[in-house]
Amino acid sequence: MPPAPVDLLLPAGLDGADALALLESRLRLDVGGARTRDRVLLDSFDGRLRAAGLAAERAAATRGTATLELREPGAPVRRAQIAPARRHLAHELPEGGVRERLEPVLEERALLPMARVRSSVRSLAVLNGDEKSVVRLSIEAPVAVLATGRVPLATRLSVRPVLGYDGAYERTLATLRDELAGEPDGPAALIALGPVLDLLAADQAAAREEFEERFEAFAAKPRRTAVRAAFGGRGR
Repeated sequence: MPPAPVDLLLPAGLDGADALALLESRLRLDVGGARTRDRVLLDSFDGRLRAAGLAAERAAATRGTATLELREPGAPVRRAQIAPARRHLAHELPEGGVRERLEPVLEERALLPMARVRSSVRSLAVLNGDEKSVVRLSIEAPVAVLATGRVPLATRLSVRPVLGYDGAYERTLATLRDELAGEPDGPAALIALGPVLDLLAADQAAAREEFEERFEAFAAKPRRTAVRAAFGGRGR
């Protein structure tokens, strides 16, 4: 059986450019171009997925079907095709691994968009002495996009084996874990997202407060108009 792919969270404060410089100093690399990845993180309003150690996301595009990805430490990524919607109930999802895992967690609660994340992703290949690609890497530098601004998240490094080069894959993983102090992506990824969800909650509370203030002023205007009309005044 081929080795399993691994995702690593790099040390705090290490951005994509710093991570690339460190990798180039320790590994022989073929560096590809960068692309942008835009996605939405999902959870119930009371954070049930986060509490269960799960992370769900889909592409940010709203047209056509999208792939819902469900991540859990120690388990392969579960995927399901979903139609655009403002919320998703577990029993409405397509039959399969995603639905089976989410039904007991969400129960009657809906899966809602919680935050938008935009990432710069760069693909890399580890080369051997013959200039052959023996390990596939990608560096993802994500930023949470909120109404109050952007919040950088931990840089993620994905490590993927190439068929027939298991030894090179294991050596690369050892280098990354020992010298770069990479942590396995799992609960740490959810912890890294925690401050973003806290900021999002504060952002939503501020928006509600602003709406209530504006609504109160708007609601008072018809009352002022009625009083002025009753006493011969002119309302505005």
